[in-house]
Amino acid sequence: MKKAILQVADTGPLESLVVMLNAVGYECYLPGIHLRRELRCVGCDNVLDIEDLISTWGYERPFTIGTASVEDMETADLYVDIKAHRNGPRVWERWPNLQNGVRTKVLWYRINGGEPEITEHGDKINVEYTPVLTPNQWYGEDGPWKNYSYTCWPPFYRFDDYNRTEDNHFRQPISLVHNVNGWGYGALAPELRKLGVYCYGKGSPDGLIQHGSVKDRLREAVCMVHLKSSDAPAYALYEALASACPVVVPRRLIWRSHMQELLIPGETCLVFDRETHDPLSEDDIALCTREIEDSLHILNDPATNRRIGEAGRAKLQELMWKDCEESADVTGLGMFMQEMFG
Repeated sequence: MKKAILQVADTGPLESLVVMLNAVGYECYLPGIHLRRELRCVGCDNVLDIEDLISTWGYERPFTIGTASVEDMETADLYVDIKAHRNGPRVWERWPNLQNGVRTKVLWYRINGGEPEITEHGDKINVEYTPVLTPNQWYGEDGPWKNYSYTCWPPFYRFDDYNRTEDNHFRQPISLVHNVNGWGYGALAPELRKLGVYCYGKGSPDGLIQHGSVKDRLREAVCMVHLKSSDAPAYALYEALASACPVVVPRRLIWRSHMQELLIPGETCLVFDRETHDPLSEDDIALCTREIEDSLHILNDPATNRRIGEAGRAKLQELMWKDCEESADVTGLGMFMQEMFG
């Protein structure tokens, strides 16, 4: 087994990544406390501690993963970073063994959505020096990134932990977004709460709930309303879909994040808003509220609720990356890793 060190802290994306890398011959480790400190010292940003996410943000602890020391970076076959497009040069300067001529040993695990662009926060288009493994569907399309990226709907390790109530007594709809005001739909939250939608999350109106209780809420909720305008792949959506809990999502999310393969209006989800980059106007707020209210009425019908919820679950299961024997996904990722990293 090759050795991969993963600077990734979010439980869902982390577990997905470990499943995929294990399947193609990598043994995975997380940076230990001294390595995290060293990464920060050389200027790396977004170096997070899983324990902080558990204690402060309500995350669940991931499955057991070993830890790596500062010295382990000298012998690593792969270093994975959620901000490698910025942190890569800082890592190479400190550990030149991770840049061997034109061949890098640094992989960018891009877990946020949106069109690739060049901003003050980094170059997300020209990624030949930090190849990308991502759920961001843009990277599966033509562009300068095409030959240096691997795009998939990641495996959801906890898929089988989620299920739907067997009776028809659904409870209040929910939204699961930390800091709901920061994702484009904060103005909707007061109106949706009047409709009975609970907006959970750290920094959101109804406060933080521990992740361990999310599956129970999704099991019985009429639906989950996803108040984000961009995402990839959205583990809150993964959890709702795995639960066969219907999701109500923005058209602009599907459009901006190119999620049409998974989110099919009227089939695997219901929708609101429009395809635009414009900020929400007062008219938009009123229209979105009416569309979400209509969706709640539609989903109060048990037969419709089950049809949408089960179709969403089936579509997610169909699209997700699979690590079974003779899987084309394993073969494809193995070829990508071989080509990029040797």
